[in-house]
Amino acid sequence: MYLPSDFPIVPVRLVVAQWWEYCPRRDSPCGNDSPVLAVRYIGGVLSITQDLTTSSSSSTKRNAISARLDLRFEVRFTPHPDGLVRAWLDDKQVVDYSGITANVPNAATNYPDPSYFPFKMGLYRNVMPQSMTIYLDEYRKRQLP
Repeated sequence: MYLPSDFPIVPVRLVVAQWWEYCPRRDSPCGNDSPVLAVRYIGGVLSITQDLTTSSSSSTKRNAISARLDLRFEVRFTPHPDGLVRAWLDDKQVVDYSGITANVPNAATNYPDPSYFPFKMGLYRNVMPQSMTIYLDEYRKRQLP
């Protein structure tokens, strides 16, 4: 990932990569559209965040302007304690989390069982007048053993 030097530094929610938990109905409790795991850039700070209906946490921060950033993730999404999120930024491990990484699938939450977790990259943001350009390359995906 590369953010050029003219990339706007503003206090606005910006998601550059995200995994979201599938919700079959937007008008249900699970329809809040927030990613369960995201790479965010807000006010000049790059963060990796986890956001579940039961918890929210921020795990790493870094200035990202005019630097090539290599991100790598290992993720096991599950509503059970054996989930994991591991993340590396430029070959340095910055996240090593074990625990719940998905919302509980039941009638109260409306998440399906089993659930699935689509991945998206790009600029997802609140409305702003400034234009933005971000460069993304070399995306690869593989199953964990």
